[in-house]
Amino acid sequence: MIDEEKKTVDPTPHETGHTTPQVDGSPTPRLPHEHDESSDSQTSPPRAVIQQAHKDLQRGLVDTDRGPLMDKLYKKQVQPADGSTPHHDAPEETVPAKPHHD
Repeated sequence: MIDEEKKTVDPTPHETGHTTPQVDGSPTPRLPHEHDESSDSQTSPPRAVIQQAHKDLQRGLVDTDRGPLMDKLYKKQVQPADGSTPHHDAPEETVPAKPHHD
């Protein structure tokens, strides 16, 4: 009977989605697209403007987004009564006449 080697599991926690490129078993630097698309390069701290917006809302200030007002104006003055979206024909392209050579 052959003794089977006991397999051990590495108990060290690994970061989810963190991969290291390797060539022939040795770590190598990431290529530009690997760096840009890697999961660990996608995190960034919150931007200051977003933090300020959060603080403003927490203090009770009102969001000044113009989106809802513009939607209401569009529905009242632009959108057809049947609710469809108006389509405007694109202006026809004018092709300059080719010079005629005799």
